[in-house]
Amino acid sequence: MSTRKDVVIVGAGVLGCSTAYHLGKKGVASLVIERESIGARASGKSWAVIPYPPAMYLLEHIPDKFYSMPVDDTGGMAPFLELFTDTYYRLEDIHGDLKQIGGIDFDYGEMTYVNVALDEEEVGFYRQALEILRSLGHHGCDYLSRDDLTREYPDLNPAVLGGMAMPMLQLEPYRYTLGYAQAAEKMGAEFRQGDVVGFGTKGDRITSVRLASGAEIEADTVVITAGPWLTQCAGYLGRDIPTTVSQEQCIRLEFPGTFSKMTLSAPKVAVVPKINGDIIIGVSGDKSLASNMRYVPDEEEFDHFMELAIDLVPSLDKARIVEKRGDLECWNAGPAYAKPILGPMPGYRNGYVAGAVGTLGQSMSAGVGRNMADLVTGAVLDHSAAKRMIEYLSPR
Repeated sequence: MSTRKDVVIVGAGVLGCSTAYHLGKKGVASLVIERESIGARASGKSWAVIPYPPAMYLLEHIPDKFYSMPVDDTGGMAPFLELFTDTYYRLEDIHGDLKQIGGIDFDYGEMTYVNVALDEEEVGFYRQALEILRSLGHHGCDYLSRDDLTREYPDLNPAVLGGMAMPMLQLEPYRYTLGYAQAAEKMGAEFRQGDVVGFGTKGDRITSVRLASGAEIEADTVVITAGPWLTQCAGYLGRDIPTTVSQEQCIRLEFPGTFSKMTLSAPKVAVVPKINGDIIIGVSGDKSLASNMRYVPDEEEFDHFMELAIDLVPSLDKARIVEKRGDLECWNAGPAYAKPILGPMPGYRNGYVAGAVGTLGQSMSAGVGRNMADLVTGAVLDHSAAKRMIEYLSPR
């Protein structure tokens, strides 16, 4: 059985759904193929905090972390910071658009995110980080004293000396992904369940997408946004796009009574209050590499998260665990782990790929979707900043 679509998108995570939405805004209807369901994997299970874009420059100055991006080794953040900026500054408008078109409210809100310092060395690092950002002309962050923090968290661990505060945005990740999908559907997109097992090709063109069911969908253009399965899909086309797959976990809590709206992020744990009343407990920066493409819940890690969170804010011992969640993440191959992949599929005139965004998928989602839609429709101008960014991020 064969059907035909102008644009076929492989994967209904946040990048695929955002691409479908941004294509729909241009009047281009797409078919999105998903093996499971919309937002079923990491896109629906993340913390879903959207960082203040200039703060991403600090990854260039953090040594020995999984996601470190020192300029000399990786090229740094500047060549693709636009993806974060595009998402951060458009998110409120997108929230209104997705509510109006698709009927989904994804709990958009603002927050203060504090990286806490537990010793004088960390105090010095965060004060230096503020100097770096201000030297670049960015003044949205500030240093908060311990007294500032205990006004929000009276029972804060005595070891906390202060911290660097920055503005951030937040959302509910599953509803955000679903919002893109439903808005895209209203603009003509279709969503179909299917397991992609290969592609038809002719010369330098991808002619079809093949499903395990035996169906073959002819396509004028194919966009692969398959998350951790990006490398596998590229392999079906005879292309090697190396990635690193890890798993990350977090816990969703309910707290009886009033809780602060300020997020605290310590080196080994983060406490993230959401505007819908949930509290997310997780950690960022320590990655458990996945070798068999299966997410396996780590109960010891969940227990450790709660121990660390209660040590940081003792009143959290009153909270109730509502959900333990986690999944696989796809990062670029090292050392540039935080560098996404975005651009044409090597060797094919009508194939494109977007992925390797790690824990930063929600943070880049609108920027990636808009740039992919521009790329597919030929709206990326030669010699433009977007063209240079895509050339920098394109798989080799």
